[in-house]
Amino acid sequence: MPQLQQPLVTLSVENGTRTSESSYIRTAGCEQIGAQGVHSFFAILEPLSLHPEVEELAPLILQRLEQELATRQKVTATAAISDSVEAVNAELYAYNEGRDEDDRLYYGLTLGLTRNDDLYLAQVLPSQILISQDGNLHAFPELASWHWSRKGEPAAALEQPLGLHLEIEPDLYHTRIEPGDLIVLCSGSLASVIHREPQDAFIQGDAEAAVQHLRELTDAYNVDNASSIAIAVPNPSRWSRRKSDLAFLRSVASAAAAFLPEETARRLRQRGDSQTQGVDEKAHRSQTVKHQANSIDANLPAPDNIPSEERVPATRTGAASHPSDQESEWHGQAYWDPRRDWSEEEISTREEDEVRDREGKRTLTEIVVGAVLALIAAIIGIWQLAVNRDRHLDGPQEDESTFGLPRLQRYDNSIQGPDFTGVRRRLPRAPINKYAGFVSVGLIFALAAGLIYSISSSRDRERTEEFESLMGQAVAARENATQASDPAIAQSFLQASEARLQEASALGVDDEMVMAERTAVFETRDASLGIERLGNIQVLGGIPPAPEGVAPNLFFGNGQLYVFTDALYLLDPEESRLIRLLSAGDDVDGHTVGELQGAAWGEGSAMVMDGTNVYTYDATAADWSRAELGTFGEAYSGIPAISGYIGNLYLLSSETGQILRYHGDQFEAMPEDWTGGNAVEELSAGVDMMIDGRIYVLTENGQVLDFYRGALDNTINLTIAPEIEGAVSMSYQTGRSHLYVADTHDRIIRATTDGQSVQQFMSDADAPELENIQSIAVDDALGSAYVLTDNALMQVRLPGPPREDD
Repeated sequence: MPQLQQPLVTLSVENGTRTSESSYIRTAGCEQIGAQGVHSFFAILEPLSLHPEVEELAPLILQRLEQELATRQKVTATAAISDSVEAVNAELYAYNEGRDEDDRLYYGLTLGLTRNDDLYLAQVLPSQILISQDGNLHAFPELASWHWSRKGEPAAALEQPLGLHLEIEPDLYHTRIEPGDLIVLCSGSLASVIHREPQDAFIQGDAEAAVQHLRELTDAYNVDNASSIAIAVPNPSRWSRRKSDLAFLRSVASAAAAFLPEETARRLRQRGDSQTQGVDEKAHRSQTVKHQANSIDANLPAPDNIPSEERVPATRTGAASHPSDQESEWHGQAYWDPRRDWSEEEISTREEDEVRDREGKRTLTEIVVGAVLALIAAIIGIWQLAVNRDRHLDGPQEDESTFGLPRLQRYDNSIQGPDFTGVRRRLPRAPINKYAGFVSVGLIFALAAGLIYSISSSRDRERTEEFESLMGQAVAARENATQASDPAIAQSFLQASEARLQEASALGVDDEMVMAERTAVFETRDASLGIERLGNIQVLGGIPPAPEGVAPNLFFGNGQLYVFTDALYLLDPEESRLIRLLSAGDDVDGHTVGELQGAAWGEGSAMVMDGTNVYTYDATAADWSRAELGTFGEAYSGIPAISGYIGNLYLLSSETGQILRYHGDQFEAMPEDWTGGNAVEELSAGVDMMIDGRIYVLTENGQVLDFYRGALDNTINLTIAPEIEGAVSMSYQTGRSHLYVADTHDRIIRATTDGQSVQQFMSDADAPELENIQSIAVDDALGSAYVLTDNALMQVRLPGPPREDD
């Protein structure tokens, strides 16, 4: 299989313009990521402050992270990442201390570190990690969590950013990468729109295709600032595979050497040491100061060896040069060597401190392993005592002239088991009988039971400590959201709190505490967004669905409510029942009514249109009259809204981007293009229309187009958080100061006529849900609203607007 051409591709957008480099991205050694002996580093920062210094400080933070990791190459990867993030966070916290709140700098962080084919990721959100493996896409956090309405599940979220608190605990992930895998890191601005489009581009394992998809998202959703890294794991080179085979043979040889007699192994080690004698120690040290990872010290933990054959220096901007470009110039240099900015004395002192900290400490795993080895040695010793205690070997006596080598049975040709003579000599002498056997078995079971109990207690204690830590982080994030003045920042903190609560709930320690905190997060979200929960919701009854392509509608006329779905109904408020007035198949003036396309209130009467005819209702006589409509050869269909005014009929045609007008006394004539070809693009997104002398058209993105005498006079942009993504209906009464808009977030928005959001209403947890709203009709004077969903008609009591002095 050919190797990928572009294993590393980055994307940077600043103020709506793509740039070649970003202050928030740093990579090193990623071209051969996943190969044997190759270590890589990559990181991305998410700025959370608007201070001008936030961009200037970002490269320094990334450089410090790289340097901190470089000084910890001899410890485990998870410990190195955690300690490095804590060190850099402490520096940033100290930098923020003493500064005003508006001048403090905060960052989200995603950091990746590979050692051979092991990938370690650390995440301080908001940011997004996408990993494609074996045709599956794994996202941390879930892509759906970036949707504002998520209430319980974790989202692409913010924990506590760098610099906010003195202590920090990043989320850590580990996986084993293989050729064909794809790693994508991106900022929160991109993560918030990824879930809106298919993610097939990330499953192909092509870094260029993934970044191209992200570029298209930035254009489609007007993302002004974004950063992303896409890294494809390439196929290993022939030299890397050869080194892997040599490493395997070296491991097998090392394991086999453990079975040699002790004296022989000691002599072999002495022979190897003697070959290095006579080397000038000072010259040796000066030649290898930049490659200390290649020398192995038996007294230190397993070092991370980075073969010099594959090293390429990291550039100062964080982007690693390709090996083929600088192979001759940099052959033998460190693939990732930020330590060159550190003195040898500082590095040595740091490593000695870390080794000194680990001396004298034993983990639970080491204690358990030691106990198991002691138990095995005891069982083998007892077996030796019971079976071979008085065994006599046939043949001549043992040869005593072996010059110190272990004693050899020269004349016994039978198969010999392992010689545990040394172990047996160190065991205490004990009589072998049934009593001793029972005691031994009892001791073994007691030791096993004690070990199991110790492990179980330790795990319970660790689980409880982790639960308390997660709950503390959740509460801290919620309190930060309460203090935040910006709703977007508050939502980020609340998403972090929900993520921690999800992790705490999985531990199963205290479900009641988790539920109580979730309720507090829910209330804090409503307060930050200005959401009022409605409990007084009455379900009036079920409603037949409208045919496909027909827009349902609620409207008032002479103080009565009309409901249009598959037919036109009149609501009887006293008995809460619907009276059918007109439907397809009825006979009007000897003509069979076709499929109804829309209904509205006209000049003192209801008007219904079936695509080729308009029907007017005489409430006094309870009778309908028909008038034929002039059409362009085909019946009207797919009309999102119709409206009547002073006897005229108006049709909103989103397909052609027009408002068509029929004069009341000339319905049979061809309609007039009332807008005269103006605002075609805006009208194509229209979903509802109302008339009071001016024509108001609601668009899908929440804008209200104000037309006067055929011209677009004003565009009202509703300012609300979260923004409107799918408006469905509008209600406005002439002379009132508020208009109402319903959208696909199952909410009703009260706004002023100039677009300022006043309140947003959603159903309470114990009340019927306002789910899949189709149309609304609000009596602003009475504070009563009728809501038509996809299966029911509901009546809602709306609280009054807040007073201006509040």
